[in-house]
Amino acid sequence: MSHPTVILRKSSVCKKETVLYKKGYDCAEDYKLWTDLATKGFQFANIQEVLLKYRCSKKQVTNVRYEEMQESELQIKVEYLEQVMQHIVKQEENYFDLFESIIKLSNQSYISVRQLSNIVYLIYTSFN
Repeated sequence: MSHPTVILRKSSVCKKETVLYKKGYDCAEDYKLWTDLATKGFQFANIQEVLLKYRCSKKQVTNVRYEEMQESELQIKVEYLEQVMQHIVKQEENYFDLFESIIKLSNQSYISVRQLSNIVYLIYTSFN
């Protein structure tokens, strides 16, 4: 989802005076928000009509603070994967040892976070 295209009613996603954007996710606050909302069960939809003309610039955050954005995105992905793994283990405890093993492999750089994510996704979809 492209952040400037999103329309939502704030009252439908949080109570009064709740801060939507969490600190500590430099340059990826919107990605964190979408991930948090998805984790809470909110559903998203796209419409087919193009309603935005997006101007790219060498000065935009994506270019100027790329490394910070990548670090925050990785942090969000890892947090989300942890939540999904916890959800799976609640349903089937036998996956706990497998997840511990693949997390170790990821921490030791034998597998990437993307590969870890693919494994978790395959297991998650096998439940549905």
